[in-house]
Amino acid sequence: MFDLESVKVFMRNLGRRIASYPKELWLAFGMIIVFLAYFLIYSFAFYNPGQRSSELKVEEDNRILATGFDCRQKPLCDANAICTTDPLNKDRHVCVCNNGFQGNGSSCHDINECLSKKLHSCLSKATCVNAIGSYKCTCLLGYEGDGRSCTDINECSISQNNCSAYSLCNNTAGSYTCTCLDGFQGNGFSCKDIDECEREIHDCSPNALCTNAIGGHNCSCLSGFHGDGRTCQDVDECKAWTHNCSGHASCINTIGGYECKCRDGFEGNGFQCIDKNECKMKTHNCSQHAYCRNNVGAYNCTCHDGYEGNGWSCTDVDECKTKTHNCSINAFCTNNVGSYNCGCHDGYEGNGWSCTDVDECKTKTHNCSINAFCTNKVGAYICDCHAGYKGNGWSCTDVDECKTKKHINCSINAFCINNIGSYNCSCHDGYEGNGRSCTDVDECKTKTHSCSINAFCTNNIGAYNCTCHAGYKGNGWSCTDVDECKAKKHNCSINAFCINNIGSYNCSCHDGYEGNGWSCTDVDECKTKTHNCSINSFCTNNVGAYKCACHAGYKGNGWSCTDVDECKAKKHNCSINAFCINNIGSYNCSCHDGYEGNGWSCTDVDECKTKTHNCSINSFCTNNVGAYNCACHAGYKGNGWSCTDVDECKTKTHTCSINAFCINNFGSYNCICHDGYKGNGRSCTDVDECKTETHKCSINAFCINNFGSYNCTCRGGFKGDGRTCRDIDECKMQTHNCSVYASCTNTIGAFSCVCRDGYEGTGWECTDINECKIGTDNCHSSARCCSPNAQCINTQGSYSCKCLDGYEGDGEKCYDRNECTNESKSLQLQRSVQKYRRFVHLQL
Repeated sequence: MFDLESVKVFMRNLGRRIASYPKELWLAFGMIIVFLAYFLIYSFAFYNPGQRSSELKVEEDNRILATGFDCRQKPLCDANAICTTDPLNKDRHVCVCNNGFQGNGSSCHDINECLSKKLHSCLSKATCVNAIGSYKCTCLLGYEGDGRSCTDINECSISQNNCSAYSLCNNTAGSYTCTCLDGFQGNGFSCKDIDECEREIHDCSPNALCTNAIGGHNCSCLSGFHGDGRTCQDVDECKAWTHNCSGHASCINTIGGYECKCRDGFEGNGFQCIDKNECKMKTHNCSQHAYCRNNVGAYNCTCHDGYEGNGWSCTDVDECKTKTHNCSINAFCTNNVGSYNCGCHDGYEGNGWSCTDVDECKTKTHNCSINAFCTNKVGAYICDCHAGYKGNGWSCTDVDECKTKKHINCSINAFCINNIGSYNCSCHDGYEGNGRSCTDVDECKTKTHSCSINAFCTNNIGAYNCTCHAGYKGNGWSCTDVDECKAKKHNCSINAFCINNIGSYNCSCHDGYEGNGWSCTDVDECKTKTHNCSINSFCTNNVGAYKCACHAGYKGNGWSCTDVDECKAKKHNCSINAFCINNIGSYNCSCHDGYEGNGWSCTDVDECKTKTHNCSINSFCTNNVGAYNCACHAGYKGNGWSCTDVDECKTKTHTCSINAFCINNFGSYNCICHDGYKGNGRSCTDVDECKTETHKCSINAFCINNFGSYNCTCRGGFKGDGRTCRDIDECKMQTHNCSVYASCTNTIGAFSCVCRDGYEGTGWECTDINECKIGTDNCHSSARCCSPNAQCINTQGSYSCKCLDGYEGDGEKCYDRNECTNESKSLQLQRSVQKYRRFVHLQL
């Protein structure tokens, strides 16, 4: 310890030395400056007269000894000083405090260099920590070095930061900041994934599926669209031939898909279309007078016989008007809808198609008079009044032929004899007959004529004539056949052959025609299936004939058709990506594996899109032209067709926090923070169960948080494991600290102490009440008080009363003792007390 007197002594000694050693002037001058500086630093930084007043006496004594004696002769130096040669007198040794200490050598005190920036060399980025005789420099948090040289620690580059795995670490001077990566939110130390899909802050196309990913999201175009997910355009499956519509359906593109609609004549869902049998289902538009014939995808209508039209519209054919009926020439034709009837004319009988003459005369169905003759005619009859009658034949009256000379029916070669209704003629001689007709012998009737057998014999009066039959020619006596065919006098159809017969001719329709020969119509061999065309050819009807032409896919003359192998002849139209398969009369085209279409047009099958591939469900399918590739998903391994799960947990390739469990899933894994931690599993921070009140400690326990857990400690006055704490009965267990003169009352979690009667205090400390001293022995409120004739004697926690000399009793009541009587007053007192007690008992 330096003081003013020490400085004066030092200065005097220094002056003497300078005078004795002038050459050492500059050295002395330097020493002066050093000591002055030392003195000033100590005085202003450490000198405290208030604190050091008690040490001044000892220090002064030591100073005198240290400066007045050689330290080698007597160990006067402080433990933190050394005995060294006096720089002013080399023959002496003085005590000098060590570096880091200040004082006179006999007493050295530590210098707190940290109190002044001028005394230490620590940087502003370091903390100065004083030590005995020295100091230490410790770089601030975020810096490294010896304290005198501190460089910033780049916590980001050496992974000594608490930034989340999903944040960016930004180094700063002495520290660092954490900024959550895009796609995450938080304070940087804890970053949670932002579900852009759920919050609808993604940039996916409205026609895409948003799938959240760690730190971002994925966009994948919906089925029916293509693009990168952020831009999705409609796929025209119809134009690209990637649809699954039936070959009998129309493909209609829609936004994001397509529709298949079966063509007219087919029914189904568009993907499968089967022929609609309009005829069977009666959904056709054929006329009710037409036949419906189903075709693949369509149908034909053919009018019934008796109708004409295109089948959809059929009108009645009036066979009577068009004379295409087959009625007899002796019948009338009556048209019906779709048909006609034939009715024989009067005078004819039959079914109308065949009518023969009715002989009314023979059948007696005529209306002639009984006096008339009935003469049959073809299709009719004639009535002629008998000779001797006159009239129209239906009515006849008698004629006196003889009188009126109207017996013109009598042969001029006969006599007239009138009769009622008749007359008789009597042939003249030379005639024979009935007189009315007196002819020469009727050679015709008697067949005594000479007419030809092919002639009619016509009798004449006295003679006869011969006339050749129809179909014959001659003078009657000689008749020869007339060849109508050769003479072209027949009525055969131009489409019929004329065949001459003896006396007549027949007509026979040509091949390819049908009819009675007089009328011949064309036979449609194709329609009636009477042709000889090959089953693999078309039949085309001609007038009176037909033609045969082989179907497409066949070759020949139509009557004989053989299959054309289009595949072998390379005359097919199959796609280059299809097989040609020859069929009888045709061929089929079948797309190669990996292609689809009708064979004529084959487009690549996107097995990936149509899910017809054999890739593992745990792999990606990549379509190629005519094929596809399989590649296992992340988290799987294999050839793509077979992918097995990669157990990231077992192989330790996961990114779970050290405070999390790794749970392997198929193709992935989950990270679940350990109990006591929270986070996304990849970043887990301690859960302060005590602060969040999620602990299970008893309400009578303290919760102490630990990393990943917590402890429960029962409060004072309770015992248990912390989760269950039961009250400790300190009174019963004698673990209380009540005074021995107090009563212990247990409470929940504690106890109370109440001083007993006769004591006073806090319960933990109880002192005896001196009832005698404070005058409570003769109280009026107490049931027990000393008699005025008694002495109060204090006891521990109570007091006693003792009757004074000359008195007797229990102290509470004292009676004068009559020493003159034989009976003791004490006995009298006892009797009085007994009476009093009986009285009290009765009152109670």
